[in-house]
Amino acid sequence: MSKDTHAPGDFGWAVATILREYQLRFEEAVDCLEIRPFQVLSTVAHRDPANQQALGIHLGIDRTVLTYLLDRLVADGLVERVPIPTDRRARRIILTDAGRDALTRAESRVAAFEADMLASLGADAAQAAALVQELAAAVRRPGLRACEAMEEL
Repeated sequence: MSKDTHAPGDFGWAVATILREYQLRFEEAVDCLEIRPFQVLSTVAHRDPANQQALGIHLGIDRTVLTYLLDRLVADGLVERVPIPTDRRARRIILTDAGRDALTRAESRVAAFEADMLASLGADAAQAAALVQELAAAVRRPGLRACEAMEEL
């Protein structure tokens, strides 16, 4: 098989390899947050989900798991749950000042190692990152529970 030929499964190997390296570098770079809390804070800050349910759907986190994760972030003083006046059962998640500070520190470190990971692609780095983001959006189905997604894999 030539160097330019891709066998079935090569894509999966590549994605898994990138994910493992990403997780390793994330843990090394961001000592103040774990990856899931980082993703929650980032989504709240940059996507402004309408409520807790929308946050869970965007992240693909089961609502029970998300509740425990948010309980921890509230206890750590990083987020607050704010009642939504039009639906007393729903809560909007907002960042506290401490949450914004933690996210800002983490984002600068994440940006640095992401740039380093993509550096080998040179001028194609921005396009590659955009294509991966586009692919993730295309394959993700809203409302799919985390356990169901793992079973499908």
